[in-house]
Amino acid sequence: MNLRILLLVVALLWTGGGPAWAGDDASVEQMMEMSLEELLNITVTSAGGREQKMKEVSHAMFVIWREDIERSGARNVPDLLERVPGMHVQSVDANRYNVSIRGVPDAGVFNLLVLVDGVIVFNPMYNGTLWQSVYVTLDEIERIEIIRGPGGVLYSSNAVNGVINIITKPATSNENHVTMRTGNLDYRNAAFGVGHRRDKLSVRTFADFSYDRGYDKVKGVGDVSDRSDEESAGFKAQYDFNEDRKVVLDAKYKGFDGDNRGILGASQGKYQEKMYGASLRFDHKVSDSYDYFGKLDIIQHTWSLVTTHDSDILSFSGQTQHNYRFMFIGDHILSAGAELRFNRANIGAQTFPRPYANPHESQRVLSYFVQDEYRPGSKWIITPGLRVNSNQMIPDSLDTYLLEPRLAVVYEINKQHNLRLAATRSYRTPSMAERYIRVDLGGGIFYQGSPDIEPERVHTFEAGWRGLMLDDRLSLNADVFLMKVRDALIITDLEFPNINFETNGDMKVSGFEMDGQYALNEQWSVYGDYTYLNNKTDADHNSQYYAFKLKEQKYSRHQLGMGLRWTRSRLKLDAYVKWLDGYTHPASLDGVLHPVNVEFPCFFKTKFRIAYAFKMPGFDMDDYDAEAELVVNDVIGANTIEAESLYYREPDVWLGLKVKF
Repeated sequence: MNLRILLLVVALLWTGGGPAWAGDDASVEQMMEMSLEELLNITVTSAGGREQKMKEVSHAMFVIWREDIERSGARNVPDLLERVPGMHVQSVDANRYNVSIRGVPDAGVFNLLVLVDGVIVFNPMYNGTLWQSVYVTLDEIERIEIIRGPGGVLYSSNAVNGVINIITKPATSNENHVTMRTGNLDYRNAAFGVGHRRDKLSVRTFADFSYDRGYDKVKGVGDVSDRSDEESAGFKAQYDFNEDRKVVLDAKYKGFDGDNRGILGASQGKYQEKMYGASLRFDHKVSDSYDYFGKLDIIQHTWSLVTTHDSDILSFSGQTQHNYRFMFIGDHILSAGAELRFNRANIGAQTFPRPYANPHESQRVLSYFVQDEYRPGSKWIITPGLRVNSNQMIPDSLDTYLLEPRLAVVYEINKQHNLRLAATRSYRTPSMAERYIRVDLGGGIFYQGSPDIEPERVHTFEAGWRGLMLDDRLSLNADVFLMKVRDALIITDLEFPNINFETNGDMKVSGFEMDGQYALNEQWSVYGDYTYLNNKTDADHNSQYYAFKLKEQKYSRHQLGMGLRWTRSRLKLDAYVKWLDGYTHPASLDGVLHPVNVEFPCFFKTKFRIAYAFKMPGFDMDDYDAEAELVVNDVIGANTIEAESLYYREPDVWLGLKVKF
């Protein structure tokens, strides 16, 4: 702890050495003063790989802004995502989560792409995201852009059901801070973030340290801890050659050391992760009609569940995108680019899961894409696109390249309303684990990968509406979708002694998503979200049906959230309540991990936060640059958490102090 205090002191002293420089992004204070119409005109970047107005995006998109993060009372990113329509977030214990978009939230969510500042952070061993290893701290996030549905032609690596792009503060940000929090469950947190600019060079760094002892175990299964000890740090430097050219160097680290329920749920297990990452990006606006960027990144991700370094993956990638603006029977923005990615398993350190065949083979993903945003008139935006993927995890018996086309149309009815339609074909390719895994379950039974497994083919059809009403005080967004999955990748066959991965049958997923916000006056606003999801499977053969039952039953078919926000001078009050429909966790195929069906009734999640801004005594600062907060979560009483039914969910109460300078 002495080292952590020293880091905070050094940060305070260092930032006093020179003036901070304000970035171009809208500040929290500016966003609070914006109308709903002005918010729709704010630019986002994830949908097109370049700046676009929010109202012109052809995807079902939701943005969590900096103000939302500061007022959320959340402790991590999955906490924030619970408020997003179409998201399904389930707790595994006090610190680990399963997260999905338009699908079952399970440890094996293979079809969701997660990025931090445009860099892929999921684990390619099984193509899923281990959220506790994602190297971000909430205090350093500028915004989170969530695409529900296929990411379009700009994203590879299984962006089938959605994309979550976590965008951190730029090196040019002058929002420096020191934060301290403490609460029940022995929760302790200390963090800082500082930025500095001198001439053309901007530098920003952050660190975050936290600990909690976790929830209590359910009676009857032993005293098994789920405590966590986390640390993260990052450094970002930006050099502006001029207003049209810049280069950004970014490096981040996250360490997670915790306990878990063990493989069988009643024994003490360890859960340790480390993620190191670095990226280099160059942006150049050559003219008003042409700009481009190029980036390189490297990530190492180690994960220990049973032994040391169960998974140790090193990933390299490079990407470039070029945007051309021209006129031909209307306005065009033509975007084209390529991405090359290598994932290599460090077999020397890896013991679980151990690849079954050709263990030293790297995974290579090579992609090309082109997209044209065409405006034949002032009301229409027509966007055709194509991505060509070459993935080494595809069997040699199939075509070398997978074609992923997309067509989207946005029609502006008037300045307050628009409609959007989209159709996409995409592929979910097998992970390293699905091809090569061999895990001993005991009793002579193994989970067994299949080297010749084929990719899933997914066709997605979407329709959406975005509108402003009641003198622009009410904002509503609504989306309906249908996904048809062919050759579903599922653990389904028991051929003694192996439980195999294979493609088996089809799946149809449909749903409806809606969110809205209403500003009653300058002080009061209300917001809400609703999600409906329906999964239906159709197996080609039915020797074991567990995986299909899991996809049909282990999720809340209905979710409804309501929130209230009040601001008066220095005082802020936020409340959010979410109701989730009950569901079933079916008994597992192996008869060990989940021996019997578990029924989860309907339940609520609640969050309340009250904060007061003041001037910190002894500091030369503006009136509102220090804020004290009280956060109370899940006050409706103890209940077992929704993913495993092994821990009591306890009310989470903590106090925080944040000082900006």
